[in-house]
Amino acid sequence: MHGLLIGVAAFLAGQALPVDDKALLDAVWAGLQANPDHARQHRGYIAYLDTHADIASANEAYCASMQLHAFRAASDAFDEALIAREDTRRAWNTYTEALARNDALRAAEDAWYRAVLNVDTVRNDGFAAVFYLQAHPDDALRFLENPARLVPTPEVLYPLRALFMKHPRGREEWRDTLRALDQRSAAHDTVFAWWNASAPEYRELVEYLARRPSEFWTWRRHELAWAAEPHARDWMRYWRGCVRRDAALAERYDAYMLFLCAHPQWKRAALETWEKTQGAATAWPPDGEPPALGPRPAAKQPPLPKRKDLMPKVPKRVDKPGVRFPEMPTMPERPKPKELPAWNSEL
Repeated sequence: MHGLLIGVAAFLAGQALPVDDKALLDAVWAGLQANPDHARQHRGYIAYLDTHADIASANEAYCASMQLHAFRAASDAFDEALIAREDTRRAWNTYTEALARNDALRAAEDAWYRAVLNVDTVRNDGFAAVFYLQAHPDDALRFLENPARLVPTPEVLYPLRALFMKHPRGREEWRDTLRALDQRSAAHDTVFAWWNASAPEYRELVEYLARRPSEFWTWRRHELAWAAEPHARDWMRYWRGCVRRDAALAERYDAYMLFLCAHPQWKRAALETWEKTQGAATAWPPDGEPPALGPRPAAKQPPLPKRKDLMPKVPKRVDKPGVRFPEMPTMPERPKPKELPAWNSEL
């Protein structure tokens, strides 16, 4: 048991943990111990969440969704795009910070997404039609007023055109919510600007989330909660990037955060142990901008099998049992004719 964990175990004497939980805690503590900067970031991050209830609540729900492999892969890919590309990061920050500051703007965009995500065609056929409408708001309003007005109709809108022919009320809801958003001047510099320039990783993430609306709202709530605190958001993004680059934490940290939420007494004991062994936690987020992060290491792939191992092994063919044809029955011998008496030539 690692040195820091000993103090916590003593504090929690008699509180046996399941084997899986103990393995999780041991692995995360070992990873944090191995990197003092990671330990400082973690302690500051925990302390910050303890004093910001709205962000902490959104973060807990987000960590729960991160237990889904597909959600984590899509979300991490977009986060890495924000780290790697300054223009994408700046556009995303402008967009989300505007929504965090302007409740009316956020409510207008929320209404649009509620209307969009309530349609089976979008969930089943993908978000491509919605992306087109968002990137071309003038065409979108003509189409939603009357699908026949947009000539020629882009092929990507064919599924929606067929849907709205049968369900005009749904079309009217889309039209009204998009029109309400279009009438807000702030939307053109923020919402429509992002919709028109969103990164491919964002589109892939939203394509995934559109099929799972509850996860979409969990992810959106998390992003906008942090956007209300831009400086802390930048350091959170840096810290989560560090976690993804640490083999000991990458697959475990969100599960560990969920464990701390479910066991506050364990969290208190852990923080007390950190303070006794490492001193008081430093202020978080630190002053200034976070350091730049290098590219994320590619996930290690198992070695490819040799070509001969890829060839299927054909089982040895079992010899067919011999076929024995039935024997023809022996034909009875034809009886010999009776011998006639010799011809008497004298007669």
